[in-house]
This record gives sequence, C-alpha cells and structure tokens, in this order.
Amino acid sequence: MSRDFLLPPEFPTIQPSEDGQDLMPAASTGELAAFSSLLFRNNTSVSLTAFALGITFGIGTAWLLWYNGILMGVLAAVFLQAGQLRAFLTGVLPHGVLEIPAILIAGGAGFLLAQGLIQARPWPRLQELARAGKEALLLVTGCFPLLVVAAVLEAVVARAPDRYLASGFKLAVAALFGLLFVICVFLLGWRLKKIPGE
Repeated sequence: MSRDFLLPPEFPTIQPSEDGQDLMPAASTGELAAFSSLLFRNNTSVSLTAFALGITFGIGTAWLLWYNGILMGVLAAVFLQAGQLRAFLTGVLPHGVLEIPAILIAGGAGFLLAQGLIQARPWPRLQELARAGKEALLLVTGCFPLLVVAAVLEAVVARAPDRYLASGFKLAVAALFGLLFVICVFLLGWRLKKIPGE
C-alpha cells in the first residue's frame, strides 16, 4: 500500500527514474546559487517558525517538529517501498546532517520561550520570558551558519545527478559534515563547561 498520499502535493520529493538512473539535467552556477538561496530561505522560515511558536506555550513548536518528522518518515517509507532507499539517503543525508539538527535546535529555542511562560518564578512572567528569550535567540542565531552550509550541500551535492557525483561520494560528504558537526558541538560544550570555573 502506497504511503505517498500522506505527502502534501507541494512537498518536494526526489524522483528517481524507474531504471535507477538519474535523468536530471546539469544546472548552471547561477541556477545552483538561486536554488541554494531558495532552500536557505525555506529552512530559515521553518526554523524561525519553530522558535516563534514557543510563544504558544510550546504547543505550536511541538506540532511543527512532529509534522516535519512525519513528512520525513513518510517520504522515507515511500522510497523504501519503491526499492530506492539509497536514492533517499543520498538525497537527504548530505544536507540533513546539518539541517535537521539546526531545526531541532530552533525547536529547543522555542521550548525555552515556552519554559519562560510556564515556569513559576518569584519575579514577573514577562521578565522571565525576556531572560529566556535572550538565551533562545542565541540558539537560533547559531542555526544560521548550519542552514547556509546545508542549503549549499543540498543544491550542489544532494541534488547533483549520480552521473556527476556518485552515491558513495554523497554519503562520504554526509559522514564528513556529520562528524564535523558532532566535533564542534562537543568542543563548544567543553569550552562552555570550562568558562564558569575560570
């Protein structure tokens, strides 16, 4: 039974051909730049919305993260059912290793706003919201570099026809950037942990 009926009509999908060969024409540098810009704007919009919906006591943030997770899961199921799991992985992982964490971080920032509204404090709620908002804004600001790199990787690597960039190369790029992200997170956490004791 096909699951693609759960995907909205406007949801972009990676469409492999029936024989497994990618028939996408090569894009020019200008087209790649324009596409990267479009992807960055879209991903930034999702991230900022996840952050801003924290003002709904976190309900909107939770719904947006859940909905995007469902879309990703359904899309994976459609490709798996079609026997095109590799096409799904090479089309998502090169940018997803940065894009997905960025959106989750933005969602965490939204939950910080929600915490500022919900958590009982001896001082006024607006004051607590302002404090939580500053911390949340720092998190969201940190998402932008991730989203920029993710947009470039999606346009140049993930969407590149297999005849130009092999699947193995795309997965290697995903592994490299995923590893770099994990290293940066641990290094940043270690540095922040050291600061209070200095």
